[in-house]
Amino acid sequence: MHPNELEGINGLWDIAIDSNDREVNERASTLLIKLHTSVSFELEEQVPMFEDYFITRCIDHINAELDRIGARVEQPKEQF
Repeated sequence: MHPNELEGINGLWDIAIDSNDREVNERASTLLIKLHTSVSFELEEQVPMFEDYFITRCIDHINAELDRIGARVEQPKEQF
């Protein structure tokens, strides 16, 4: 099983990233960490894949946010 195949995982990522409530962000983030690091004994061999996927997804979200911030900063200032 691939981490992305977990039902509802993409919605949980959206909540962790986009919620305006800090407590909701923290709880969703904690749950994501647990889902990607605390797997059942049957999936123990897949732990590296889960961790790699989690780190990659975090980096992708950080890069997207940096791009969004960079685009906002690079917008020309209004001339008065």
